[in-house]
Amino acid sequence: DRLEDLRDIREFVECIADAKDGKVPISLVGHEICDWNVPMVDPHSDTPYHYEMLTNTAYQLCADFEDADRLADRYDLPLDTTSGCITWTYRP
Repeated sequence: DRLEDLRDIREFVECIADAKDGKVPISLVGHEICDWNVPMVDPHSDTPYHYEMLTNTAYQLCADFEDADRLADRYDLPLDTTSGCITWTYRP
């Protein structure tokens, strides 16, 4: 499930921010302090999920959702239904 994968990646991002200086990482590569198996590729399409640091505390995670409108409504997510990107803010 793509949404669950993005939630796992979100936990990974926030673990890194907790362990570092309270800032989200520029990249998700090379963080041994929070080294666990995080799904970085969509298992249905083999497309890598997209992560982007927006500010020191804001970041986006993106996936190709089949029905983004339904997900946004059902889970009350900050999901851009056109791009498939969810913008989150890290709050220590």
